[in-house]
Amino acid sequence: MRSPRVPTALLLAGALPFTGCQTYEEHSLTHKLWSDPSLTDHYEPAGTRAVKSFQRPPSPRLLVSYDERRELDSSVRRRAFFLPDSAKSLARQRKPGFTNPAPGAGWIEVPVIVHGEPAPAAPLYLALAADHKSFTIVRDGVADGPHRLPTYVDQRSTAFRVAMTPMAVAADVTVVALWCGLVAIYVYAGGPVPLGGR
Repeated sequence: MRSPRVPTALLLAGALPFTGCQTYEEHSLTHKLWSDPSLTDHYEPAGTRAVKSFQRPPSPRLLVSYDERRELDSSVRRRAFFLPDSAKSLARQRKPGFTNPAPGAGWIEVPVIVHGEPAPAAPLYLALAADHKSFTIVRDGVADGPHRLPTYVDQRSTAFRVAMTPMAVAADVTVVALWCGLVAIYVYAGGPVPLGGR
């Protein structure tokens, strides 16, 4: 005859994901590791008009500098990158290859206007979007863009999560094993099982 403790034990084992006020998954270390926003370094343009661009003729290459805001602490710092070198990174919202924002000798400043302002007489200029977070390069009347200023997640935060995941998984497995151990004790030793919950 089947022991009445077996169905009860199965119910207790099945109740593991629902112990406490929220599901076990929401409380697991692995879930917290990958969902905690404080562990993510997210960077985006600060939205200021302080976008500048420089060119060193005869090269068509541009140096673009802007204000970058770190979401974690709202700090702002000056950044710069080259185009077309960083075009693919910008399109994929990845961190571009940053360089010194201060142009070196021989670099000439390129006019920058905000959308809606009259176009300058210069053959080359940047037209900044109204939100100051993207721009179009206009060269001899031909528009190239828009190019969005860098918006990306620093890969160091992802690397930290990857490194910590095995330990978080091991801790979660330990919790599950302890719970199953308590269920086994209930079945074979006949003692009550302390239930979690708040």
